[in-house]
Amino acid sequence: MKKLLLYSMVIILVAAAAGISAQTKKKVIFVYSINSRADKKLEDIVISNIKLSVVENGSLQYNIAGMDDLKLRFAQKELSRITAGTDEPLLSSAAEMSRADEIICSRIIKEHNAIRLNFTHVVISKNGKAVIKNTVTTDLYPSSQIEWYSMQAARKILKPSYVIKAPEKQDLYAKGISFTPLILNLGVVLDSTVYLYETEDTFLAGILPDIRTKMKKGDSLYLKGDFKSAFKSYKSLLQQLEKDIPEQKRNEETDLILDSIKNRIEESYYPQILNAIKKTDSAVSGESAMNPEKAAGYEEKYDRIRREIPPSYVSLKTEQLRKLCYDRIDQLKVFNVRYYDAAGLKCYETEEFTKALSFFREADNRSGLIRDEKIRNEEKAASSRNLKSAEINGVNFLNSRAYYLIDIAMVENGNRNFSTAKNIMKKAETLIKANSEFMTRKLKEDYNNAAMAVKVPSL
Repeated sequence: MKKLLLYSMVIILVAAAAGISAQTKKKVIFVYSINSRADKKLEDIVISNIKLSVVENGSLQYNIAGMDDLKLRFAQKELSRITAGTDEPLLSSAAEMSRADEIICSRIIKEHNAIRLNFTHVVISKNGKAVIKNTVTTDLYPSSQIEWYSMQAARKILKPSYVIKAPEKQDLYAKGISFTPLILNLGVVLDSTVYLYETEDTFLAGILPDIRTKMKKGDSLYLKGDFKSAFKSYKSLLQQLEKDIPEQKRNEETDLILDSIKNRIEESYYPQILNAIKKTDSAVSGESAMNPEKAAGYEEKYDRIRREIPPSYVSLKTEQLRKLCYDRIDQLKVFNVRYYDAAGLKCYETEEFTKALSFFREADNRSGLIRDEKIRNEEKAASSRNLKSAEINGVNFLNSRAYYLIDIAMVENGNRNFSTAKNIMKKAETLIKANSEFMTRKLKEDYNNAAMAVKVPSL
């Protein structure tokens, strides 16, 4: 009876393992670098961008194999041989070792202080021969632009009709923020209504001399450029009159006098606020390494300036000042959105999809905080596209890599290379756990079925 149960269990495990291959059967594409003696960091960027292009353009068609996967199964000597060139025997050997249906191999060619890329796309015929399907060779360009051109070349190697584009213009917010310089126009002529006004109103006639004396004091401070003191003087005069003039004495004449004072209050705080904005602008523009924390600090400074603006009395200058503050706060918010978007793209391009998703979510959330509707909608649309792309391609990337590892582990297990199979499953487990947010129920189920067969812990 025990033998029968054991036999049944083996049958179940074999059937489950066979089910994985049947359900996940896709072409395998092997992506690797031809030995070019280039900086490994540059090679890694190129390989990551080719894999990303496969994920974006053929994720439903391919499982992706990489050189690191082969290192779990073959000696370095064997691996060095297949990276020596693109001769047919080497390509065929690479396909056989990786169990690939297609290959994309890259080569970085250095020429003086510039580089060019050469990609070769190979398909494996039914008789196991390597047949070149497409090649792409870029123009020379600085190594600093390798991220851009490697992605462009990767798109073209998979889709020959694709036209390689020149780098897009650098984001104006990439290195910091600068504002249009503000010009302080003090060519304001203070109205002389109070000084020239004559009235038959005995109450108003009785207080006009005192008003004129105090207003003259404020005007003198204003003309000297002491706007802060002038503002306090005018404000004090206004508060005194609003207290001293009873409601029954209010009329068009008193309102005319009060409006003249209110206008002076506005003219005296306008240069103060404008100077505060200019000073903060200068500090923002002088930042050599702006970041979200610094940007948030400057947002608070502009908002503090905005809150210091008194209610508008006569002119539209108050609303102009508020708009200047709001515009700057919005530009700082845009900086933060693009900062997190850029951080997300950097992680995305290095296959760190979980981190990329976190950054894109932050960008998407912050885009909704922008006050200006047009700018908010534009930034929201861009950040939402990146977020959606990361959500979809994170799943596609994980599936294309994890299923390759699972399938190869089952092959090694079937060949009784149990230790190798376990190591490969361990790598698949690490990959899945690092990208657990993208793990589907089916992937978890298929991994666990393979784990039972290989005799490693399930997820």
